[in-house]
Amino acid sequence: MVFLLSLIAVAANATTLRSKCDLSLTSRLKNSIFHRMQLYVTGRGLEDYERISKKNLLKTLDALPGGARWTDLGAGEAKALNDYDKRRKTLNLPPLKLAAVVLHRTLGTKIKNLWAQESPVQFYSGKPFEDYAPQELPLSDIITDFMGAIHYSEHADQVLNQALRNLKKGGLFITNASLATEIRDESGKIIGPHEWAARGKGIVIEPSDWYVLKVRKLSDTAEVPALRLTKISEPSPFAPPMREYTIEKVNGR
Repeated sequence: MVFLLSLIAVAANATTLRSKCDLSLTSRLKNSIFHRMQLYVTGRGLEDYERISKKNLLKTLDALPGGARWTDLGAGEAKALNDYDKRRKTLNLPPLKLAAVVLHRTLGTKIKNLWAQESPVQFYSGKPFEDYAPQELPLSDIITDFMGAIHYSEHADQVLNQALRNLKKGGLFITNASLATEIRDESGKIIGPHEWAARGKGIVIEPSDWYVLKVRKLSDTAEVPALRLTKISEPSPFAPPMREYTIEKVNGR
């Protein structure tokens, strides 16, 4: 009888422990989902960008002369831009010109009002980045896109080519290289974003961590090869869609 009661007690303890573990896992999952949602929707601070860029961003920005322009695509609430403006002041560096491109006009207006009294950021909103005419956006020395246009658009190639048009000669585009889920060349072979971009003209792919894509514009005719979207997942509020692309054949080749 004592042995039976002991078994019942062990089973009860195991059930309680499992329940606590389930609650803990559920809590962690919720926290993880909330963090991802905050990161992709409104987080987007300078620390997030520095981590995503594998510590490539700050040293690049700090080296820019005063008056140079940094444009951030999918800037959310422009937290990274405003954080960096404060950093320049702390380091006694001359200020940069700062621009944010966000998709939704209502969000752009809300953010503009939010920072109106203290922010040097110039906002552009109301349509996809790739739909702007070149003259609608200022030429920039650096354009970043860590959680924005190139990750959500069905036309990653058009986004990068638009960025190249809006960079000054010698300017730099930086993104995390998960910009497309999968890219296949003309033969069907899977290649990475670096290899795809390197097939472009008037650009150079700068050395970096495999997770980071840095494209330097060398000429006014800079462009990357066209891509054809073959598959895209349903959109999620927490992360960009999964996409598959094939490099477009030129003249049937």
